[in-house]
Amino acid sequence: MLLSDLVKNTCTDLKQVSVTIQTTLAELKKLQDKQEASIRSVQISYDEQLHKIQETRQKILAALDMLEKKTLQEMKDTLTNL
Repeated sequence: MLLSDLVKNTCTDLKQVSVTIQTTLAELKKLQDKQEASIRSVQISYDEQLHKIQETRQKILAALDMLEKKTLQEMKDTLTNL
């Protein structure tokens, strides 16, 4: 086989490898973008749920404070009546 023929084949093979690599890189970039979007979505969902939990906690604490004040007032009224 002539060296010039071998070089022509190798050049074509390298071009083909380069195209394959570029295609693979493009696919990997798409996958990376999808994964990053998925992570952002999970983070947003986490933040929303955390906010809901904190709001619920504040409502529970407010209800407990109200119950405590009401109970103390009733106890004071009972003590005064006695």
